[in-house]
Amino acid sequence: MKVMQRVAATLGSCLLLLGSLVACSGGGSSLSPGVSPGAGDGPQTVAFADGFRAVGSSDSTVSLGWTKLAGASGYTVERKQDNGAWTAVAVLDAQAQHHLDGGLQRNTRYSYRVRADGTSQQAETTADTGEEAVLVRPLGAATGSAVAQPLGAIGGRLVSPDGRISIEVPAGALAADTAVRLQPIANTAPDGIADGVLLQVDGGLSKPLALTVSYAEAVARDADGLGVALQRADGSWLALPMTALDKATRTLTVALDGRLHSGAPASAPASIPAPTSAPAALATASSLSSSAASVTLDFRVVLYRDFCLSPRQATLKLGESQVFVPYAYTRGVIGTVCVADDVYGCIPMPLIGATTVPFENSKPGYSRRWYVFAQEGGDAASGTVTPRATLGATYRAPARVPDVNPVLVSFVSTNQQTGRTVTVTASVTVKEPVWTGIARGTLSAAGGGLAFSLPIQAVWAPDPQGNDSRFTANGTQGLGVIEITCTGSVSPSSAVLPPGALVIDRIVNPPRYTLDVGSVWRNTLTGSCPGQGSGSVAFDVPGRLLVEGTVDGNGSSITGNAVVNDIAWDWALGSQL
Repeated sequence: MKVMQRVAATLGSCLLLLGSLVACSGGGSSLSPGVSPGAGDGPQTVAFADGFRAVGSSDSTVSLGWTKLAGASGYTVERKQDNGAWTAVAVLDAQAQHHLDGGLQRNTRYSYRVRADGTSQQAETTADTGEEAVLVRPLGAATGSAVAQPLGAIGGRLVSPDGRISIEVPAGALAADTAVRLQPIANTAPDGIADGVLLQVDGGLSKPLALTVSYAEAVARDADGLGVALQRADGSWLALPMTALDKATRTLTVALDGRLHSGAPASAPASIPAPTSAPAALATASSLSSSAASVTLDFRVVLYRDFCLSPRQATLKLGESQVFVPYAYTRGVIGTVCVADDVYGCIPMPLIGATTVPFENSKPGYSRRWYVFAQEGGDAASGTVTPRATLGATYRAPARVPDVNPVLVSFVSTNQQTGRTVTVTASVTVKEPVWTGIARGTLSAAGGGLAFSLPIQAVWAPDPQGNDSRFTANGTQGLGVIEITCTGSVSPSSAVLPPGALVIDRIVNPPRYTLDVGSVWRNTLTGSCPGQGSGSVAFDVPGRLLVEGTVDGNGSSITGNAVVNDIAWDWALGSQL
């Protein structure tokens, strides 16, 4: 300690105290059927009574659907509550297959009966309204120029300006020389994808139109969860059942008829009481008869994610966990091809608001599993996923950055009767975090006229050589004088930190760390003490700290203190992405 002795002699009773500081950075009840059949699925024969379904689709609506009956001249839908009398709520034409009953009370059971007019056939069932309010959003404003052309009785095809949306008009759907227009509009649906379109038809429709929407390759993995929604004049939304899903061409197709147009609803027959609480346009959406020729039919149609994993994307540290939950904006199954054995998929459903509906992990008739990439449950290399008791699953990132990153976590629901499957996927980026921190070292002695501090501050980044348990520093180390009875200064007052090493062993639990920071660096001290004289001395600052300990804070915090060679140290580091 010759340097220390020379300094003490020069400054009399002034004690030079040197320290070094370390810095380290060192659908079911929501979407329950969960099916995504191919375009080749054909119609099946279902008895009228067996083909009648009712789904409580919001806190104020029930969605009904049935299989059309040959020979029926139309359909009358009736409703009652408890032991009350049946009351007609809709009288529909022979082409109708669905009705949306609105103005209902929250969390209430209703009985429904549909009669096939002109036959002796009828069917009954019950449904309970839920707690989820109907979603209402502003109407989308025009975002570009419209295209228009007259179409007649032979039908035709019209394509949106961006080529994403096309309309197929079958022969006999329109009267001669009917104006048809497509106008791009803003997509205000929840989780909307790209612009929507406003379809306008001057006159009534004798047959449904086929609207096809294409989706980009970037969302192709979400195809099973995509839906097509129609916005009503009051801002409420109806999710439409698909008639085709073609993953090869990345297109969805839905049918549009006069009962589902976006304008104000037609008046119900005089004998049918008007709904009172649901949005007016939504409440009678399915009970509209084909509009008269003098009426312009407006269809505001958008593409959106009807169900998906939440969150869809996440960034996690090594070993960190994230809960994923599959959810939907509808209580019925949307995003499925409409076939007779999946009747829920054939019924338009209102989109619900802030309270989305989650998938459950188990449901009779369905197999529901969780995967990391193609591995059920995942593995140590890519991370693991564990189903929770009822809803969702917990993904835990691996101990090392995976070779394939981001990682794909998937929820897969399979209809055990049909074998058809829906898959929704989330993307997880796994990162080795950087560490940031400070350390302080101080040294003093009784009767000393000076004390010294050595602060270090740094960011520790993953080792550039690819060792994901090792981090190197980027920061500074400093030397400061604490004046007690003497005065003094040092030059230089700071120096660049060498890379050093922060090594974290995550194989053990809890993880252990080794911290090697700082260096010996050259400095000059100039000072004076009353009655003792003054002077300068050059010396090597012993600025290196080497310590070990346990990582705490769920693997994201390093703290400690120690006295080494009469130098009191404390350090605190935290990890962040």
